[in-house]
Amino acid sequence: MTDKRLDRLMPGLTAKERAILVMESMRIGEKPDPLVLHTTPSHDAKEFSRLLGLINAVNVELAVTLVIMREQARQTSIKMGWLQSLRICALDFTLLGAYIGLDTKEPTTESRLQARRSELAGEIDDLDTVIEHYLLAGPWAPDDLDEDGDPTSEAWDNRWDEIEAVMEEAIASGALPCKRRGKRRKVTWGDVAAWSGADVPLFPDWGMAYDVHPDSDEDDVARRLRWREHAERALSDTPARQTLPIPAKELDIFDLTQEPALKNLPTMLVIAVRQEVLARASELAAIEEVIKQIADVEFDGHDPLDDSGRFILAEAREMIEGVMRELGEYVADLAMPEAAPPDVELIWAMVRKAAA
Repeated sequence: MTDKRLDRLMPGLTAKERAILVMESMRIGEKPDPLVLHTTPSHDAKEFSRLLGLINAVNVELAVTLVIMREQARQTSIKMGWLQSLRICALDFTLLGAYIGLDTKEPTTESRLQARRSELAGEIDDLDTVIEHYLLAGPWAPDDLDEDGDPTSEAWDNRWDEIEAVMEEAIASGALPCKRRGKRRKVTWGDVAAWSGADVPLFPDWGMAYDVHPDSDEDDVARRLRWREHAERALSDTPARQTLPIPAKELDIFDLTQEPALKNLPTMLVIAVRQEVLARASELAAIEEVIKQIADVEFDGHDPLDDSGRFILAEAREMIEGVMRELGEYVADLAMPEAAPPDVELIWAMVRKAAA
């Protein structure tokens, strides 16, 4: 068909057909054919102008909203990366604390140890705690060990039952004084030591054993203890390891003013990221729904958003979905929201105002 024959068809185009031609030209980055604009019949001019207003509203005002939303999604994605870093750090700190507590000894002097033993001898504790301490250290420890050098669970249980039976017999006979009876049985550590002939087992506040030095090493021990206290304080103030996923109801009642702030930072970030990504996802769903409605109702299914706008929207969606996937490890029952009617109406109001 020649250009002249095409030109003769121009006056017969409807306002919608003209708008679609303009829209498709914009999509490939070309200027619309002047004849499409200038051959519009007077009775179609108002409708054509309205449709052009919708196209401009989608590709200008709504596109600006998409740019802002993409940037907001990027900031949320950065916070998600921060949260992931804190999670890795919390795991490392937990392992480091476990290593220090389980595999290093706390330095002390003979005098310090004796003072601690005398202090503990007068304390009262429940029978189960006493049995556990004597099983962990001292002559009552099980000798059936696994490949890691720890008592097997069967050996531990058997030894526990054996010691408990002996202690209950001693309590019943009066050989071991008991402060209370029944399930709340309590004994004095000094009484247990006198009855058993075994020293009161001592454990550091942070660790499983002492590294005992002569009193002449007091200054060196004090220095080592200060460094150990610094390490303990540093590890205790670091972000806490989380049990995942976190029920949403726990996040809803979490007190953001809790102290220390650093220790609660991961949970605070989970709350912030969840709020932000759900807000962006809801906004994205509303924008996509409005664009779909405009395409279906006004342009016979033709997409009114140009390629650059589609690229921005796709980037925003990719970031939002990425954050949602990663956050799904932290928050139970997290899902992409559907377009909410109030959000859709809000986007429609913006489009109508821009198109008017």
